[in-house]
Amino acid sequence: MGYYDILRQRATLGGEKLTLLVKPGLVAWGEVEMATGLLAESAAESVEFGGGARVLVLEGGTGALAAWAARRGARVDVCDDSLVAGRLMRAMLDLNGIAGVTVHDAPFPPPGLGGTFDLALLPIPKGRAYTQALLGTAAAALKPGGRLYLAGPNSAGAKAIIQDAAGILGRAATLQTKGRNRVGLAVRLANGAPCPSLEQFYEFEALGLRLFSAPGVFSREALDEGTQRLVETLDGRLCAGRRVLDVGCGSGVIGLYAAKLGAAAVDLVDASWLAVACAARGVDENRLGDTCRAWASDLYSDVPGPAYDLILSNPPFHAGHAVDTDAATELIAGAKSRLTSGGRLRIVANAFLPYDRLLREVFGAARVVAEDARYRVLEGKC
Repeated sequence: MGYYDILRQRATLGGEKLTLLVKPGLVAWGEVEMATGLLAESAAESVEFGGGARVLVLEGGTGALAAWAARRGARVDVCDDSLVAGRLMRAMLDLNGIAGVTVHDAPFPPPGLGGTFDLALLPIPKGRAYTQALLGTAAAALKPGGRLYLAGPNSAGAKAIIQDAAGILGRAATLQTKGRNRVGLAVRLANGAPCPSLEQFYEFEALGLRLFSAPGVFSREALDEGTQRLVETLDGRLCAGRRVLDVGCGSGVIGLYAAKLGAAAVDLVDASWLAVACAARGVDENRLGDTCRAWASDLYSDVPGPAYDLILSNPPFHAGHAVDTDAATELIAGAKSRLTSGGRLRIVANAFLPYDRLLREVFGAARVVAEDARYRVLEGKC
């Protein structure tokens, strides 16, 4: 199965039979199936969906929860930070003939929808700060007395997140635990704050650049050690006058630094809408708009080629809570068709990951540019 191949997967949620669309790089349905099932089961027992109840699904993922709620008669808005999730949800809803669902290309609904929802559903994602932001979203989106159902693995801190929900919404408690998962119910008692938006950032400085990040974006408040190792290998000889692509850009620090070193053009891409917004803010605030552009792409899905002299990346190796190297494998395999003759792919990775073998398969050789006990900077050349 190739990285961009989309498979159909049969699933049953709350008695509803669905055909889901899945692909490598997304959180696997099996990882969230138990928590999603608990959400549907608990919400169905205490909420009347008929009559057009307004439901907000956060962390929409495959779209299964949104489809289930819509089939029960709800008007549904569903959000996800992933470009890929949004595209697959729209296709899945069409495939299953489901109407009454609005898909938002963002992790949070538009601020104008504050205080309009009767119910919110949240499969607890990775990252407590990001989850807390989603709890704030739910508080702002729900009507007074509105309910938030949330569920996730105990190993991912579900108990603590339910406690966080009590502080943010006003009241929360665990409803049940099952299969090492926990489901909770929170009720909005206090007036919520405005919905978090893509314009709310953390700001920090590194490498002489003003950088911006947000909950859910990798290395949120400082330059991470792996990226530091990669940028230490960059200089004007490598970057000056080059066309550069920063894949999985996060805050955009790698690409912005390449522009600072004299790159002629830098494109920054990420599948996360939050990451793209952060990178775009960095472009603007560092006055690099004549050189840099940021947009959403699932690795190379929306990237032309061959157009680049240099591709740079600190690739992810997780999808949700699970280790997943599919994205990094495609990053390496697809690089050659995006590089010009003599172009280079340079990445940083944890030392235990076998990316040198993949580089040799694609480029014929892999050069270790730098290494220490934890990280290696590797390069393949066309």
